[in-house]
Amino acid sequence: MGVTPYRGRFAPSPTGPLHAGSLVAALASWLDARAHGGQWLVRIEDVDLPRCIPGADQTILQQLAACGLFPDAAPVWQSQRSSLYQQALEQLISHGQAYPCACSRKDIEQALHALGLEKPRHGELIYPGTCRGGLQGKTGRAWRFRTATDRAATASTATGVITHWTDRRLGAQAQDVSAEVGDFVQHGAANPAAASAGLCHTAVPAHPAGAGSRRAKTEQTKWRASSGNGHT
Repeated sequence: MGVTPYRGRFAPSPTGPLHAGSLVAALASWLDARAHGGQWLVRIEDVDLPRCIPGADQTILQQLAACGLFPDAAPVWQSQRSSLYQQALEQLISHGQAYPCACSRKDIEQALHALGLEKPRHGELIYPGTCRGGLQGKTGRAWRFRTATDRAATASTATGVITHWTDRRLGAQAQDVSAEVGDFVQHGAANPAAASAGLCHTAVPAHPAGAGSRRAKTEQTKWRASSGNGHT
């Protein structure tokens, strides 16, 4: 089995010009890609439209170019990739790996309390699987990725495949996403009725291992750059 080619990615939000810290992050990700003999890509995160400033995307690209940071492929804009994410979501749904969820944060807290489970200090709420078997007449408000290997599992019984990865600063890591995170939100439906009907307008793919809080500890996340299979 071959090794996946290294692809680093810098993904700025066009809310204004890059500040010094962002330029350092861009340089770090560019150097990382070069050190691994891989590609360096740029993706403009223009999905938070109220915060996006017209022309800021071009200003950012000009700043990068002025620093000699040229991507190895044409930049892409996140807002123009909705159809790809829709296809990815539909594929997950067709394979039974994603389902609509009607739960609010309060609903999750109450469900966990009924199971005798509480939110750990400095921890997160582990989704109890309330909507895993269906919405029970409620209106879907988001799509969740199914992490448990047992579709009937609850928060106290869920088990899944252990995900392993190597963090370049912390070393070998492992996580049972089902037990430590639960079925996580894959996409929040802009139109709740669409989620209930099995439809949605956009979706943002996520890797199960990326849902846990440990992801925030990695150097690549801190740099806002990642190694992987290109634009996702």
